[in-house]
Amino acid sequence: MLTVVNDRYHVQEILGAGGEAQIVKALDRRHDRVVALKIRPVLDSASRAELLAEARVLLAIPPHPALPLVREDFFEGDRYVVAMDWADGTDLARLLAERGRPGLAPSGVLAYLAQAAEALTHLHTQSPPVIHGDVKPANLILTRGGRIKLVDFGLSSAPNVPLRRAGTPGYRAPELAAGAGPSRAADVYALAATAFALLTGAAPAGVLPSWEGIDAAQAEQLEAAIRLGMATDPARRPKSAGELVERLRAGWAAERYSVRIARPISGPW
Repeated sequence: MLTVVNDRYHVQEILGAGGEAQIVKALDRRHDRVVALKIRPVLDSASRAELLAEARVLLAIPPHPALPLVREDFFEGDRYVVAMDWADGTDLARLLAERGRPGLAPSGVLAYLAQAAEALTHLHTQSPPVIHGDVKPANLILTRGGRIKLVDFGLSSAPNVPLRRAGTPGYRAPELAAGAGPSRAADVYALAATAFALLTGAAPAGVLPSWEGIDAAQAEQLEAAIRLGMATDPARRPKSAGELVERLRAGWAAERYSVRIARPISGPW
């Protein structure tokens, strides 16, 4: 088990590990701050060059309040490490599990999604654009200050460059599952699926919600916005994450409503 990285970062907790990366929480002894480290294996010289090219994109992203700042990258032996600010708070997947009944209050969900959309817009408008590739509740952190941060964009990619990962089942756009390259439209799809999950308590899986307690016209508009965001054809989806959120917000009354999963249906959910 790693304990110290680069003679500087003291590992406090291993947060997750997969075939492509290990995520750890560490204390930066030099600057006395907590950071997140994404540690990935370096397979060969081609892999090293690819990782460096990706790092240039990530390190060039200007600061944004809804994104953790990428501080540095470096190689240590056969490992490549990206260090970024730690987002101190609770991810929305955990919040959903703890407070969902089964979903969260729509007024709060819309506020969370608006901030996530700001982060995606910031990434998508870079030159070249940066695609997150794995938008989902677990990657949205509600900080102690009440703000949302979109995390785990360390494997982001420029559009139409094949991703080493293809998102998370339930939130993954169908074209990614079929082998297409990443795109803004794929991130919009994932944000729409995230909206569905936060409102209903579960990722889309062939079931429509029953919008109990919500005005019928508002429920129809909310459902239509999510369906459009999750259209099978990427060209039919809203052109930006911000447009998706505006469609979700349209005609919305600032009240608290309850949402529950209902009858099975056939369709793209």
